Amino acid sequence: MFVALAALITSVLGVSILSAELGKRVWSPRVFAWRNLLRRSPKIDLQPDSPLLITNPRYYSFVSIGSAVGGVLHFDVTNNSDKLVHSYQCRYYSAVPVGNGAYGSQPEEGLLPKQLRHDCISAHEYAPLTLTIDFVQFADGTAWFSGSRQSTVKQLCSRALLSCSS
Repeated sequence: MFVALAALITSVLGVSILSAELGKRVWSPRVFAWRNLLRRSPKIDLQPDSPLLITNPRYYSFVSIGSAVGGVLHFDVTNNSDKLVHSYQCRYYSAVPVGNGAYGSQPEEGLLPKQLRHDCISAHEYAPLTLTIDFVQFADGTAWFSGSRQSTVKQLCSRALLSCSS
């Protein structure tokens, strides 16, 4: 009994120390964070001609003493094209009405061909998510649009503002 209790206390202290270290690196010193291996990985809705590839999705849970409990989803976005990416739109969705959304990203120096970048979204709800890329604008002014009917960005644009190509 004593050995089991000592092992439990040692485990809790060890996890707390590791969690606090991860919290410092990812958020702030007062946040305890851990990789949540119990959440099912999101699906990735990859359009066959998409110039960007989403990979390596991983959920983290966190608790901030006296403040909040929540979760985030980290993933990587890789430029599979031979052009410099100026900006892109990523969408995340599920079958339930909460936890759905999209965001636009404009990397400061652009996203070079074959370059990878880390992205992150809030993921507090436990509904199974799907990630997809809806739109990519290249530095040369051309653009790629997803063929999905649910896309948040449609190919209706002014030729004066953007040269469109599918």
